Amino acid sequence: NGEVTFGDGTMVFEGAVSTDNDGGFASVRSPEELYDFSEYSRVLIRLKSEGQPFSIILANNRWWFEDQFKFNIDLPDEDWHTIEVPFSDFQLYTLQGGYPTATGIEMRPEDTTEIFHIELMSKLFEDGPFRLEVDYIAFD
Repeated sequence: NGEVTFGDGTMVFEGAVSTDNDGGFASVRSPEELYDFSEYSRVLIRLKSEGQPFSIILANNRWWFEDQFKFNIDLPDEDWHTIEVPFSDFQLYTLQGGYPTATGIEMRPEDTTEIFHIELMSKLFEDGPFRLEVDYIAFD
């Protein structure tokens, strides 16, 4: 379960991940629209995370169970960090046995023309509390 709140110019997503009932993740998504990021080459995100590491997903299809491009965010501590991720560092993940599995396929420029949503998702598939605070997500 999770809750999103906004304040002091940031988004806070917090709650607890449970592996009960084949669960194991929490996520928050942008509104579904057709985004064209072809004029950009990377994403910048300023965030801090407590309790669980997260991934950023650029979904080039509408369905959560279809293949999606993902980058795992590994922060060294619970302080603020700005990360810059070239699109080519995003890998295509597929659901194998219920868990996202990297395919080894990197995002290509043509994959950025139709992004349906941006998503932040916990990546451990383990029980535990989390708190993710995002200052901004930008494209450059």
